[in-house]
Amino acid sequence: MRIRSRFLISFLGSLLVIIVSLMAIFAIVFYAITGEVPLPATLYKTATEQKAITFEEQEALINLRNTAKTRPLKTINKRNKRANSSL
Repeated sequence: MRIRSRFLISFLGSLLVIIVSLMAIFAIVFYAITGEVPLPATLYKTATEQKAITFEEQEALINLRNTAKTRPLKTINKRNKRANSSL
């Protein structure tokens, strides 16, 4: 076996060990935080789960939308006005 192939095999082996170790660490941390085994379906559900907005957030959004429709210039705050005027 040539030295080049030995280096390649040792490089790929060490890379595999690192990837498996990182996956194991991730699984342990995920299990410690959520208390569930990190299956692909569980990870997908956790990543795509949407949080319901609170009543206060909903009211603020409605107020902002109504203000934007009736008085659009009022929705621009002072910081945005300064940034737009410098352009």
